[in-house]
Amino acid sequence: MFPFFQACRSTQTNFLVRAGKSRRVQKSEEEIKYELAQARAWPSQANRALEVPARHGHPRRWTHLQLAFGQMTLLPPRNEPRASKEPLTVWVIRVWEEQARDAEEPLEWLRLPSVPTTTLEQAWERVDWYRHRWLVEDYHQCLKSGCRIEERQLQTVDGLMRRLGSVVPSGRALAAGACGGSAGPPAPSSGGD
Repeated sequence: MFPFFQACRSTQTNFLVRAGKSRRVQKSEEEIKYELAQARAWPSQANRALEVPARHGHPRRWTHLQLAFGQMTLLPPRNEPRASKEPLTVWVIRVWEEQARDAEEPLEWLRLPSVPTTTLEQAWERVDWYRHRWLVEDYHQCLKSGCRIEERQLQTVDGLMRRLGSVVPSGRALAAGACGGSAGPPAPSSGGD
């Protein structure tokens, strides 16, 4: 993941990713911690209600999410030859549920945006951006399975562009149908997803 962050920075491309594992961070000149532990030490800066959709046999429910955010300096992985040895400063947003009801596992998400996140409004905006991920994934799945774009094995950019021009409207229609025709994104998933 570290080479990805560096590639985005070098091409001035922004990102918003889910932290799937805890990375080493430099807290001070002499202290190294792990990002999840450091983010969990931050106090809640705000909260808001969220409807959690029905999933995997669990009914739809409402909850209150806590939010904390700040900057961290990620240290490069020790055993990644493609990564530079320079640390990388990123923004970190942690969203969590203090206590789930009815034996549900409490929700917790750690997101890393490349864009500055200095206000509560910006932090909640980044959380909402990530919610669109599911719509984008459904759309790509429709292109792959419904439109069978991968089976085409196109050899040229021109051929790919012509083919995308014909299947993109179909993929959009399939994705809209998969979302029940709603324009809004579904709520974020639970756990680390």
